[in-house]
Amino acid sequence: MAIVTHYARTIDPSTDRLGVSVKLRHLPLLVASVVVLSGCGVVTDPDDVTPAVYVEQAEVDPSAVALFGQESVDQAVAELTSFAVTEAFPPALLDPQERDFTREDLIGEGIVDRLTVEAAEGWEALVDAALEGDSDARDGVRALRFYDVDEEWTLPVDEPVVLSQQITEVDVDTDATGGEGRELLVISFDHDATLAFRDEDRPVNLGIEKSMTFRLTPAAAEDRFNWSIATFEGEYEEIPEP
Repeated sequence: MAIVTHYARTIDPSTDRLGVSVKLRHLPLLVASVVVLSGCGVVTDPDDVTPAVYVEQAEVDPSAVALFGQESVDQAVAELTSFAVTEAFPPALLDPQERDFTREDLIGEGIVDRLTVEAAEGWEALVDAALEGDSDARDGVRALRFYDVDEEWTLPVDEPVVLSQQITEVDVDTDATGGEGRELLVISFDHDATLAFRDEDRPVNLGIEKSMTFRLTPAAAEDRFNWSIATFEGEYEEIPEP
């Protein structure tokens, strides 16, 4: 199994900004968010839908339930995993023949809606840097919202480009480093996807393997969702599948 790309980054949007000298693991902001799938819930059996979507049951630390309550924790897991399935691999950004992406293409309304104000500002700054040619920022955007496939392939004709997604090893915990009343809910998971392309007349697949950690804070009362994403940590690998 040949690993082509490995990318890892930790971002705290409340402290990191573009234009400030920061270490590699603390560039402007990588925040992942998810839009709840309206009318299409996350599937727990990978054979039930095409493209296959599988989400494993979460392992929840008792501290999370004690702090936020079981119902609220369950809502957070459902919102975040649905968001990941929706936003991580947008088909419109996966055409290998497409090289010109707009700011609106990459920012994604569904992402900004799920971020805290500070995180949204950082995400938009990261997208701007990527479009200006910053390779680190480009990798950062791809880690959250995959785009710009680096191959001379074409899209498949008779099947979806996103063949399958699996979210496994879902762990829920808390982060109390901010002090009483500022605790965050921490959700980590592995997120794998198989993307389908064609190399001339030959079908080829590209596997993406991600390890993700999100820190969530209760959303404002007027928000459509129960939780907002404050920070994100992640790494990914691109793996060609013959």
